[in-house]
Amino acid sequence: MLKHRIFTAIILIIVFLWVLFYLPKLYFAALMALVALFAAWEWTTLAGITKVHPRLLYLTTLLLALSACLNWYSLPNLVPWVLLLGCVWWLVALLIIGFYPRAVGIWSYTWIKALMGFLTLVPAWLGVVFLRDQSNGIALVLLLMAVVITMDVGGYVFGHAFGRHKLVPNLSPGKSWEGLWGGLFSCLVLALLLAWWSAWSLWWLLCVIMSLALLSVFGDLFESMLKRQAAIKDSGYLLPGHGGFLDRIDGLCAAIPFFALLINLYGEA
Repeated sequence: MLKHRIFTAIILIIVFLWVLFYLPKLYFAALMALVALFAAWEWTTLAGITKVHPRLLYLTTLLLALSACLNWYSLPNLVPWVLLLGCVWWLVALLIIGFYPRAVGIWSYTWIKALMGFLTLVPAWLGVVFLRDQSNGIALVLLLMAVVITMDVGGYVFGHAFGRHKLVPNLSPGKSWEGLWGGLFSCLVLALLLAWWSAWSLWWLLCVIMSLALLSVFGDLFESMLKRQAAIKDSGYLLPGHGGFLDRIDGLCAAIPFFALLINLYGEA
């Protein structure tokens, strides 16, 4: 299983780097939309939508939403408002996680979980497209990816080696406080290395990287909550050793809107 996980991760990284560096921005947006559609198909399972026609309707509606965002992308107020909507949604999602399982009856309706998918995927897609569109876009997307991957790998390694105290046992029994602190420590090392190697200031990197790292954990926990409610282990089976696309991008979906809104409002340090 670990061998499959590592092999799949290497392939995904190589493909993504090729897409990021060599595809024009419009094609990059299209490929990211394809990933969002795969994730949306998996989200229908989490939402309890089982019949093919409603699932296809859900994907079609999401595609129309992404197309509308792309067509209206040049409007000056569109991007920050959609990103702000995504940030507000993740603050609500954090409350939902905090009150689990007491508030399950409020959000367990299929239509609410389907709406959650839109609030998760549309701002994340628009955010990564916006980041890529910046003059330093490739570096910004790489920074985002590096933080989430470092947090994930660091958390896994430290949690596997030292994990004794469960982080949220009723949501994700495999996660531990040791894994959380280990992931944050790994991200701290990443910030120090980038401050030494790049033109970004150390304080900006520390604030951004540690914030994105914590947000990625919230995204992971939120998907774990939905999977537990749906009584499934993985969101899908397309990625050997990893499960589905949602299992790989859940942390990114939470981190992207905040990072993109930060860059939109304040730029880089």
